[in-house]
Amino acid sequence: RLAGADSRVATARRELAREQSLSQQSYASESRVNILQGEVDNAIALQSEITAELGELLEGTRSEQIDQARAAFRASNAIAEDLQIAVDRATIRAPLAGVVETLPFEIGERPAPGQTVVVMLAHGRTYARVHIPEPLRTRLHSGMPAALRIDGYADEFPGTIRWISSEAAFTPYFALTQHDRSRLSYLAEIDLTDGGDLPAGIPVEARFPELPTSRVD
Repeated sequence: RLAGADSRVATARRELAREQSLSQQSYASESRVNILQGEVDNAIALQSEITAELGELLEGTRSEQIDQARAAFRASNAIAEDLQIAVDRATIRAPLAGVVETLPFEIGERPAPGQTVVVMLAHGRTYARVHIPEPLRTRLHSGMPAALRIDGYADEFPGTIRWISSEAAFTPYFALTQHDRSRLSYLAEIDLTDGGDLPAGIPVEARFPELPTSRVD
């Protein structure tokens, strides 16, 4: 660009010199000379501008420009982080992979805080929820084997006790007697070793091989 500007300045000056010579001999008008003088001035101004740009490129980016670019970059990152936080807050993610079974609310409704908005069936783990009678509670613990019987299946499903509640599901409001204690039950969950495609919500009957006479629903 600078070489082209130098060439334009040289050409404009030659044209101006030729017109000035003709004007002195009264072969060219003074207005023509003035026009060519303006073209020379414009060519020189463009040459100076390109020379300054070339000087900046040869000298390198100024520290002020670098600081401004870094500040703009940090500001853009801050905006992007704020937007990502807003997206994360508006996105509902299930803790486990599964299938949506029920959506208690319709679009436009406002559930109260703490209410369930989605009911899901989790993949990868089939379990049975049973109630352990109080007389058996002290003899059962997590990790013990269990066998589940389901109506319509000839074979039992093997499983393992994963969790037993520490609180009884039924507690009378009056002082417990020996008879009342036997009515207590403790919620437990038994993981099936091979649950297959069993549907959710079907009744099961559980027995524990280590306790031959035990059977719970």
